[in-house]
Amino acid sequence: MRSPGRSATCSRKDTSSSGTAAARTCQGSFTFRTAGDKVSDNRLFVRFARCAREQGFAVLRFDFAGSGDSEGDFADMTVTGEIQDLGSAIAFAHTIPCLEGSPVYLIGYSLGGAIALAAAAGDQSVQGVVCWAPASDLTAVFTAILGSETFLTARRQGGAITCRNDSKQFLLKSGFFRDLDRHDPVRYIKTIIPRPVLLIQGTADAKVLPGQTEELFKAAGEPKELHIIPDAPHSFAFHEEELFRTALRQIEEWSRDLSEIGGGCINATGSANAQRDEEGSQKMEAVQWTRSR
Repeated sequence: MRSPGRSATCSRKDTSSSGTAAARTCQGSFTFRTAGDKVSDNRLFVRFARCAREQGFAVLRFDFAGSGDSEGDFADMTVTGEIQDLGSAIAFAHTIPCLEGSPVYLIGYSLGGAIALAAAAGDQSVQGVVCWAPASDLTAVFTAILGSETFLTARRQGGAITCRNDSKQFLLKSGFFRDLDRHDPVRYIKTIIPRPVLLIQGTADAKVLPGQTEELFKAAGEPKELHIIPDAPHSFAFHEEELFRTALRQIEEWSRDLSEIGGGCINATGSANAQRDEEGSQKMEAVQWTRSR
């Protein structure tokens, strides 16, 4: 796969990802985050993918450039680059025979929520977006994650700066911080209308504050839903069951609505399609997306 100035290749492996996609009987959806590997904290993406597959969804999981098994240097990451990566992953999903003609739903976690909204704003094949603890005010989120001193230093100086997020340490170049100003999740979510949006937020999140997600929800057009999980931290640790159930239930409802208005691919031959896509679900989860610059 290729995006401007970037290339991607696919290999068949049993992997997980910082970019994940799930698809159900003729439907498709992607779940992903940034700044992490394709397994994620507490194996969040692996567990979600398996839960989705048990319900008949096919799952594609991928690493953004510089993360996990993908090639490249994480220090070079930018929001713009990850939006391009996601666009390439969506284009790849459309080439998988068992998903031909299927709608695509994006699920983004943390900064991945902003990236999902941006991708949906620019791609009409995306039929809905689910955001887990979505970053809406990118400056505020990264100030909370990195600390105000690190964030301000990174914006001022050139080269790479050492950043820490909980127990993780990594390098980011100043281009990442300058690029943040180009992206406004509130503007992106306004352009998705009339496609549906679901925002899921924990009340104990210290990185993406609940009030920020509420402001993002206010900016969204209908149909929209905000689901609050009491006491859930940013990682959703110990609240994964509710997180997964809520996301999959909503995608199921969106897919049913599409089929009723003729916009989906479920039809009189649904049984045959279901069998084909159940097979496809196993194939989709075995796709590892890697790319080089």
